[in-house]
Amino acid sequence: MRSKTAHIATITAILCMAAFSAPNGKIITVKRTEPREFQRRDPWRPMVSDRNLLNLDRPAPWALPGPSRDRDADTIEVCVIRVEFQPDSTSRTTGDGTFDYTPAEQAGHPFDPTPHNRAYFQSHMEALNRYYQAVSDSQVYIEYDVFPGGDELAYQLPDSMGYYGELGWMGGDIADRMRQFCRDAWELAISYYEFDPAEYDAFIIFHAGSDWQNDVASMYPDYAAWWPDIFIPSPDDLPTSYLKLPFTIGGVIEDCILMPEHAWQDGQYVCINGALAHEFGHQLGLVDLYNTSNFITEVGNFSLMDNGFGVGADVGEITDEGDTLFYSVYGAFPGYPDAWSRAYLGWETPVEINSDTERVAIQACEIPMNDGATIIKIPINSYEYYLIENRQDYFNESALDSLGYPTDFDFAYLKQDPNTGVILGGSTGAPGDTIFTTCYDYLLPGHGLLIWHIDETAAYADVDGNGINNFNDN
Repeated sequence: MRSKTAHIATITAILCMAAFSAPNGKIITVKRTEPREFQRRDPWRPMVSDRNLLNLDRPAPWALPGPSRDRDADTIEVCVIRVEFQPDSTSRTTGDGTFDYTPAEQAGHPFDPTPHNRAYFQSHMEALNRYYQAVSDSQVYIEYDVFPGGDELAYQLPDSMGYYGELGWMGGDIADRMRQFCRDAWELAISYYEFDPAEYDAFIIFHAGSDWQNDVASMYPDYAAWWPDIFIPSPDDLPTSYLKLPFTIGGVIEDCILMPEHAWQDGQYVCINGALAHEFGHQLGLVDLYNTSNFITEVGNFSLMDNGFGVGADVGEITDEGDTLFYSVYGAFPGYPDAWSRAYLGWETPVEINSDTERVAIQACEIPMNDGATIIKIPINSYEYYLIENRQDYFNESALDSLGYPTDFDFAYLKQDPNTGVILGGSTGAPGDTIFTTCYDYLLPGHGLLIWHIDETAAYADVDGNGINNFNDN
């Protein structure tokens, strides 16, 4: 390590910000908050797509692709369906099995508020598009259609949500139950002839109710006994996930993303923005960077593919009276993917250093790259190397002032869709003329240079002895 790092005598961090123009909408302030106290592990080892939607050439499935900065931007067409169930009154699921269309003025809080109509899910897809447009340096655009076409319509399955639960006839394997749910949902939607699945690259189901991961009460039954009005077990909620299918639906669909209508339950404020960005990362081919055998974090908030999707914030709603009411909210504003993930998807080509170098400038990943380096690669051998990146959670006053951004480091602004209440991304907060920013790393626990040790030979191994290499086993 010493012989390689000695090649860099000085590394200079360059800091700036970029922005996208946007229509006016409600502005809310955001500050860092404490890590989330409750979070449930995934129900199965996470899966990763091998469909290569970005058409990248690699020497091996786990290797970085060749330079690709000159290629055209990728547009990914996404088919989104809204699926609900037969109404029920059981406490084993959140809600009653149907989408909540309660008027906005009666919503209990301002985060992913009702009504959860077609416009609400379109806003979430727009937030996803803005996120990936930012973190890919405008190399990925997501176009989407949300079905069915009516504002308060959904494809309603013939059974209740409990049909797919652990007490249903399909047995205890939750992954098998979710695959059956996917088959039933897509076959029902396709039967209405509103869309042709062959015209799309990726597929997302938004279902009624919350999700399995945010059912804190089932994970901590003592809490349900102590505070029964807050912690209500709902073990039949469906898990949020990217799911590979052992069959093909409609001649095209071989995987899909499962998302809930909302994620707030058991006294927690959780938005689905971060989880949607994380699961879409799997759709693009990104692996999880937490420990998938025990679900313990490994790189924390410094990657979307670890805890970065659910980073917490004290989010303040600006009331009609001009006051600010703060809530601790998780998942509203996901952080950037890590250096390896961005390079793996071909968005940034690491600059390789093989000789003594006295000074290297590394731009923060939020900046449009142009000709600047955002990732430095220091090879150890053909399969092992270091990646160095510059991550910043704040911006110097001169850069902020030149772009008309707020110069107070203690808060940022988020843009909230004025019609649906969905948080669309970061904003300058300038009244009457707000623009979207790329400051998705604002909520990082720190800033500076990150050095990643990458050993591709580890991907060849089979640590759990199941006959599948570590990379394909995620």
